[in-house]
Amino acid sequence: MTTEFQEVPDGFVLLQRHNGKACYAACMDGGPFHGWLMWKHPDGQWVSKRKLASWEVMQVEDQRDYDIVQETNSVRAG
Repeated sequence: MTTEFQEVPDGFVLLQRHNGKACYAACMDGGPFHGWLMWKHPDGQWVSKRKLASWEVMQVEDQRDYDIVQETNSVRAG
């Protein structure tokens, strides 16, 4: 038996992974948070960060259509 792993909820478009883990996505589900940038909190919940500009929504659609996900593996400066 295999378990299917889902990185982001249905209706979200994964935008960026950091060290192999989903960290940013865009909500494109047609609901109240449609067009919002979402950030994955360390507790595992997706949290709204800000409303995307119209050009950013178009970029998200391109990333979805062409299956583009940014990958980062660096240590955060702090």
